[in-house]
Amino acid sequence: MLFGCLLFGSVLLHEMGHSLAARKFGINTHSITLYPFGGIARVAAKHLSPWEEIVISMAGPLVNLGIVLISAPFLYFDFPPVAYLIFLNLVMGIFNLFPAFPMDGGRVLRATLSHFSGDDIWATAWAIRVSLAIVWSLMALAAYLLFPMLILVSVVLHVMLLQEVRRLERRKVLQSIPF
Repeated sequence: MLFGCLLFGSVLLHEMGHSLAARKFGINTHSITLYPFGGIARVAAKHLSPWEEIVISMAGPLVNLGIVLISAPFLYFDFPPVAYLIFLNLVMGIFNLFPAFPMDGGRVLRATLSHFSGDDIWATAWAIRVSLAIVWSLMALAAYLLFPMLILVSVVLHVMLLQEVRRLERRKVLQSIPF
């Protein structure tokens, strides 16, 4: 129960970090949705510059790092929930930086490719290709290690990635991507 509360609280703060960063650019957040494996802050549909996308994407993991730094001194008091909180936020912050779209690291990858290429569609297509390679590698590693939780996480990431591809295709941002 405590672990679940710490997890959802950390996810909520992570998503609020994205929301506050978006607000700095004058972008509103429509909603924040929490899921068992993470959350989504839905910002107002607006074309983001690569810099805006990088800053907004990095805000969530930076919140996780902030929670770790603020919580660390309390380890001195040997209060087990603090150790859980630190562990959760370290894992969440690092995992979200994997360059697997639509996670934060994947969005940073896409924005960086877009910045250097000047072509959002090309950048998105390549970010999706890289993301698929990472997700499939993670799935294979999880199966090899017989790590059911990692298998589940990689399947969820794969589903999220495919949903993002379909969403972009519906918006006519992408044509069908040949993999």
